[in-house]
Amino acid sequence: MRLIQTIFWKCFSNFKCVLLFALPFFGMPASGSLYEDRLNYRQAKYALEVGRTTEYRELRETLGDYVLTTYLDYYEKAISVSRIKPEQAIAIRSEFSEYSLGDRFFRQWLSVQGRQKKWKIYADFYEESSDAKDQCLYLQALFHTKQDEAALLLVPQVWMHGKSQPKECDLPFNRWMRAQRVTNGLSWQRLELALGEKQRQLSNYLLRFFSADVRRSAETLIRVDRNPKLTSNRHNFKNDRWGRAALQFGLFKLLRSDAELAQANWQKVSAHFDYSEAEVAHVNDEMAFWLSRDDILPPVKDEFEAFSVRTQTSILDTVISHKDWDLAQQLFPILPESERETEKWRYWRGIIDQQLAQESPAVVALQELAQERQYYGFLAAMATGQPSQLNLAEAVISEEDHRRLLNDRRVQIVLELFAIGDSANARTEWRYLQQSLTEQERLVIVKQFADLGLTYDAIYSASDAGANDALEVRFPQPYLHEFRRHSHQTNVPIDYLFGIARQESAFNPSAVSPVGARGLMQLMPRTAEGTATRLRISKPSSSSLLLPHINIRLGAHHVAELMDDFGQNRILVAAAYNAGSSNVRRWLQNNVVMNTTSWIERIPYHETRSYVKSVLAFSHVYALMMGIDKPIIAKHELVIPGNGAY
Repeated sequence: MRLIQTIFWKCFSNFKCVLLFALPFFGMPASGSLYEDRLNYRQAKYALEVGRTTEYRELRETLGDYVLTTYLDYYEKAISVSRIKPEQAIAIRSEFSEYSLGDRFFRQWLSVQGRQKKWKIYADFYEESSDAKDQCLYLQALFHTKQDEAALLLVPQVWMHGKSQPKECDLPFNRWMRAQRVTNGLSWQRLELALGEKQRQLSNYLLRFFSADVRRSAETLIRVDRNPKLTSNRHNFKNDRWGRAALQFGLFKLLRSDAELAQANWQKVSAHFDYSEAEVAHVNDEMAFWLSRDDILPPVKDEFEAFSVRTQTSILDTVISHKDWDLAQQLFPILPESERETEKWRYWRGIIDQQLAQESPAVVALQELAQERQYYGFLAAMATGQPSQLNLAEAVISEEDHRRLLNDRRVQIVLELFAIGDSANARTEWRYLQQSLTEQERLVIVKQFADLGLTYDAIYSASDAGANDALEVRFPQPYLHEFRRHSHQTNVPIDYLFGIARQESAFNPSAVSPVGARGLMQLMPRTAEGTATRLRISKPSSSSLLLPHINIRLGAHHVAELMDDFGQNRILVAAAYNAGSSNVRRWLQNNVVMNTTSWIERIPYHETRSYVKSVLAFSHVYALMMGIDKPIIAKHELVIPGNGAY
């Protein structure tokens, strides 16, 4: 008992030692109390890590058949991985094959073989990997086992990357270069990749691999990446393969910032270069795409069929935004059938025919689309005057199957890992396990996650498991008191706040994005500080933004500020929340008055376009679930004003 008390206080004082008390699982074997087993497991793992073998053995003995002893057995074998022979590694992999641990052990063992330079073993047992370090260790193994030609053929696949590769790649890269396998074509491809990744140092380094006659064009490529307006002068480019490639690269970059200027430059200089018909068609396609994004329609009736699907859909978005329904009707059938059958184009085909007052199969399809629970389904319901549908469906599984599933040791391991706070391993095991479960079985476990308060994991697991109808899991209402309070204080609809939080973090209070956004509402520290200053409250620290009550309060007030800035238009607010107010104002600067649904399709950033659709759909689901009667887009939001109204 004294040992348990000592361990408890060590855990209590260590924030990394999390003990969650879930309900006992059906059939969970226990040598002592479940609480005691959890404490002893953590202490046994620690004893094993620090080399206190005797203490580990004693604790391991007390655990009996506690479900996580499987993990202790794995850790024990992993400690001696450097001494494991190939046949033993295969046997251990088989021993743990029901779990992620089998493959994990084998990868760890193989990595050790590489570090120990056991090249024959590494080459013989290597399995395809997406990790550049593993790939380069394999290349080393091939070189060291006299399989040079096989290695030389594989090197370009690893070398062709826009960023510098790990040091393990130095040897195979050097061997490849000494074998004179570096070509101008490969170097050019990698240079374009490096410029795309804004890797200036790597770009300059790559110049050494070009032959003298190509190096000048490679240098031009770097210059035109920095200043694409150089494309206005044909004398900056040689009329050969490389000069034409540099000119095209510069034009494509200029298109993103000034499509009209790029088009003018192309018309000015193209006649002086010997581009093939295919190359001219590619440039024209790219021009048409970016011009249409800038609200400029190229001649389309005769050329539309020749354009790529990406360009065709962009042109149609622009035609629809101009309300040229006759032209839209002419162009729509030219889209490939696979594109016409997407949710987006099922909706817009119905709208086109509806606007032309035509009773057609497309209008009937619009009515059918209105029965679906998704963004375009909700828009279709609004367009046809039908109520939006949630389509609730309850999965049915027998009590016997339910009990059997929760008695499955693999399931128990997942739940127990969550219970002791080892979320990383729990998620890994769940991803591995769900591949072998039926949809109904996956849904049972997903609901178990939700019942245990694992909101974030339940939401994403429901998506992965295809449990789209488990709305109580996919659209939970955690921290309801905080959301209600701050919705009232800010006059921001609670369903909208829920929609943003659901999209931003899936209600994970510890979420931190790669750019530093934090918490449930994914607030940037500077944004949160500005909002706090306007509220006359203390500026939050980065760590305090992970506290739900602080994050929700500041997030709700930030949304309220955006609501005031953008005329209570939730579409513009969502766009500003994701892309920033300055970008939204820039997009609106020369905007003509436009139907909101068309404007959404033309948001320049793909991420923001998807974000706005998701927030609107999620908010609408929450409104329906909470009994709030309103359309997906409110009456005052149906039109986006022009002439930079905001």
